[in-house]
Amino acid sequence: MKTKRLTLKDFEDEVLRLDPKIMVDDPVFPTAVFMLAAIQVGANADRVAKFCGYSRDYVRERARRLRANGIWVGNKTACEWCDKGGSVAFWCDVLVAEGLLDRGHTNGA
Repeated sequence: MKTKRLTLKDFEDEVLRLDPKIMVDDPVFPTAVFMLAAIQVGANADRVAKFCGYSRDYVRERARRLRANGIWVGNKTACEWCDKGGSVAFWCDVLVAEGLLDRGHTNGA
């Protein structure tokens, strides 16, 4: 059985479902969208930027923080919210990507 490929709109709708109060013009909205999309397209800034239509520089800056904090490891997103639907953990990781939180991990990135 083939797994359905989700669209950018699917990921945007999921972000809105996770936080019904967020607005699409909120500065963290695109970060939340690309972090969800990375589960499907891989934790690769260039692929994520292309899939979402976002600036590579925008995604690369946040990807650097995700890697430094152990959220993106190799081509995978390494987090509990991927498997368990942890909304609070997801939003904390969005804030890590934005540079507003730090998990305290470094992997040399």
